[in-house]
Amino acid sequence: EGKLIIANEPFLPFYRSKKWFYSRLETHPKEMGHYGGNEHNYRYHEYISMLRKAGFNKIISIPNIIIDNYKLRFTEAKNKNINGQPLYQDRTLKIKKAYYYLISKIFSLSWSFKPFLSIMKYFSIIPSTFLVTKTSS
Repeated sequence: EGKLIIANEPFLPFYRSKKWFYSRLETHPKEMGHYGGNEHNYRYHEYISMLRKAGFNKIISIPNIIIDNYKLRFTEAKNKNINGQPLYQDRTLKIKKAYYYLISKIFSLSWSFKPFLSIMKYFSIIPSTFLVTKTSS
């Protein structure tokens, strides 16, 4: 029996391939956050599958706590740099800002919009935190 919280794990969005991730990890390690550790990137449904295989029978997934703070998310993206050079170009920052704003607004709307967030979690478009429990049967 036990409980586990999985937070801030990277998610591989549906529009990226594992081949892209590992290629990018090899060619742009710092950009991808690779500092010599066990780097990985899974899709939402892969995390769910691994947790079930490990025997966790109660799996709750909630959007990451930072999802409703688009200003903080944008500031973090804007301040990311490699060797003193900005990680993202202006065009990419504008797209990220619009995306973060849109997600925060959807998150703050009435419950009728919540299914949209579930779809976005499933396609690994938004970060999620997992709260899982393993109980004996």
